[in-house]
Amino acid sequence: MYRQIQAPQSLQKIVCFFYIMEHQKKDGSLQNLLPSNTEIMGWQYDGKWRVKFYDKAKNENFLLPDFYTTGQQTLGYNLSVEGESAGIMGAALQPGTLWQIFKKPVADFKNSIHLTYDIFKAFNANYYLNEYTLAGNETHRLEVMIAFYEQLMSAIQWKNDIVFDVVNFIFKQKGALKVADILEIYRLNEKYLQRNFKKIIGTTASEFIRNVRFANVFTQLSLSEKEQNKEFLAMLYNYYDFSHFQKDYQYYFRNLPSKQLITRFLLFRELVEKDPYLLQSQKNFER
Repeated sequence: MYRQIQAPQSLQKIVCFFYIMEHQKKDGSLQNLLPSNTEIMGWQYDGKWRVKFYDKAKNENFLLPDFYTTGQQTLGYNLSVEGESAGIMGAALQPGTLWQIFKKPVADFKNSIHLTYDIFKAFNANYYLNEYTLAGNETHRLEVMIAFYEQLMSAIQWKNDIVFDVVNFIFKQKGALKVADILEIYRLNEKYLQRNFKKIIGTTASEFIRNVRFANVFTQLSLSEKEQNKEFLAMLYNYYDFSHFQKDYQYYFRNLPSKQLITRFLLFRELVEKDPYLLQSQKNFER
């Protein structure tokens, strides 16, 4: 089961959406997931989730902490239930939120899990995480989470940067553009753009474009009831040809394109078919 919960208007500058996800081991095997183009804070309340991904010629395989924070993801990954069941609530944060909070480069958060207890000590995280642990139902858990993020909102010294305009432009173009287009429109030097983008968002502009573009093409192919002209769709989203889309597909999923990927995995089907999670950051981005 996967369900998205709209963030209150007062929090939408930092929280793209809340979500709740539950899964039973008997419902299926590993779940294939894609980068959501958001930063994630996970709040587990039942069981344990195991995550697996392939990074820099190394297979990663570990249990997620009860409370964790991660930056932008640039890899596909697998989730499975450790034991019989697992449940988690989470906050998908707007791109750049971690930078706004800590005012220091956030590249180290990319594809990396950090203990929320540790990095949010200055924001009295222990109190809220303990309250969450004691909460007995979804309503109470969500109230605790909202209170925590309201505190974060009040503490942020907001700083604007052209990087946020670039993120908005990438979303509006659905990733169907090149870095050169950004440089021309915003009159930026490429080294400056890539360096500042990585400092504030956690990835390079090139990586972010790749994620957004693939999310849009993949969602369109997945939700279509009719056979799509894949070559045309790939070119529409600024792939040189369909083989370049296949290359990206293999990068994220470690195998070739297949409709079976969605029908095979229950949780992934729910993620893609109901308010596709891949497109929520694009839909809800607040500068």
